[in-house]
Amino acid sequence: MDQLVEATIKHGLIPPVVMEFPGITAGGGFAGAGDESSSFKYRYFNEIVNSVEIVLGNEDIVIASKKHNQDLLHGISGAAKEYVKTTYYRLRSIPEAIEQIREETLSPELDYVDSILFSKQHGIVITGCLTDDIPATAHEQRFSNGHDPWYYLHVEEQTLTNVDPVEEYIRSTPVTYCRYGYARYAKLVSPHCILTFPKQKRTTRN
Repeated sequence: MDQLVEATIKHGLIPPVVMEFPGITAGGGFAGAGDESSSFKYRYFNEIVNSVEIVLGNEDIVIASKKHNQDLLHGISGAAKEYVKTTYYRLRSIPEAIEQIREETLSPELDYVDSILFSKQHGIVITGCLTDDIPATAHEQRFSNGHDPWYYLHVEEQTLTNVDPVEEYIRSTPVTYCRYGYARYAKLVSPHCILTFPKQKRTTRN
């Protein structure tokens, strides 16, 4: 997925649906019907692909597109902008968060809707709009450098005591700054996990 984004961003384009882990392949996203925070608008990853080459069980190779083998594929396209105007909404219950998500996904102005549930009393609904403009007083936030915060920890800190919506601008060029915010190690749980590997018995051959 990261290589696909790198190739398209050179032309001012990005896939409308970008899986959060860089190593996910386009074929994997297509076969697995991958969905992300923009899927409320563009649906699943397989529905944004223009055409695919498929090897059938009888070894025939066919092309699936809008015009040929339409039942195999749906297509859509999209374009990139420089920033994602991001808003964090603090919710205090799961039903409240669900209702907020339903409301936000009905907005035609939004490009992304996501959510994080830290506890039963601390839920966040995240909305994003692609934009080329950023106010002079706004802070540009990134999540890709070593000194940058972990995305979900940053969101938790921003909303821990602030009950009002929090707005910031995330750099999206390169697009990996905002699309792979969860990918720094195994998504949300890694700082709270300790993995223990059994010792391996060493053997030698003469």
